[in-house]
Amino acid sequence: MNPIPTYEEILEGCLNKVPSEMYRGEGSIIYDALSPAVLELAQMYLEVSNLLDLSMPDTAVGTYLDRIVSGYGLTRRQATFALRKISCDQALEIGSRWSVDETTYIIIEPMSDGNYLARCEQVGSIGNRYSGKMESLDGASDANAILIDVVESGQDIETDESLRNRFYESVQRPATSGNVHHYKIWATEVEGVGDAKIFPLWNGPGTVKVLITNADKLPADRSLIDKVASHIEEVRPIGANVTVVAPTSKKININVT
Repeated sequence: MNPIPTYEEILEGCLNKVPSEMYRGEGSIIYDALSPAVLELAQMYLEVSNLLDLSMPDTAVGTYLDRIVSGYGLTRRQATFALRKISCDQALEIGSRWSVDETTYIIIEPMSDGNYLARCEQVGSIGNRYSGKMESLDGASDANAILIDVVESGQDIETDESLRNRFYESVQRPATSGNVHHYKIWATEVEGVGDAKIFPLWNGPGTVKVLITNADKLPADRSLIDKVASHIEEVRPIGANVTVVAPTSKKININVT
């Protein structure tokens, strides 16, 4: 691709086409007449170059990338709210609000004795991060509420890089008839899944194991595992026995001397 001409280069080319007997120096009528038009033309060259970048999958961003991948049946995964478990020594009202660190939560429903399901009011993975003693935002200061387990992980909106990688995975590794790539696409198109690894024939003929992580590339929780299993069950080939699991975390101790 040819380099984008600058304002000075375009102006020089235009002035060189003016008859030599005419004065073309700065401040002349012909110079002042050409200069604004050349400035607009130089800006148009830049916009055309940017438009070309935005029309190609390797350089498109934002809504431009969304429109490119939509033609291949892909959509950007949207941000979701985390669902958390709150433990309390008193009965909590449905709809009451609680906070810990940078996050706030609203009680949705009771789960079991002393435990409640709450939704983080901040969208995305921030709802997965914090735990510990909570403060009431409704004046229930004598209640001892503690934010504990993640019931369903919140996820951030999918990045351009992640969406681009899924696009390339889809077009460069065609998914057909329930092959390995097909299972990976089915798993990763579920909101909340960060990555998936497929193990065909892991337990004999007709068996498939699908290993998934969450959006933070950590082991998926039970809720996400169930979602992926349910989705694959709807689209898998007849006769396939599919098992969806999360990887097991392994701690590595590093000593530096």
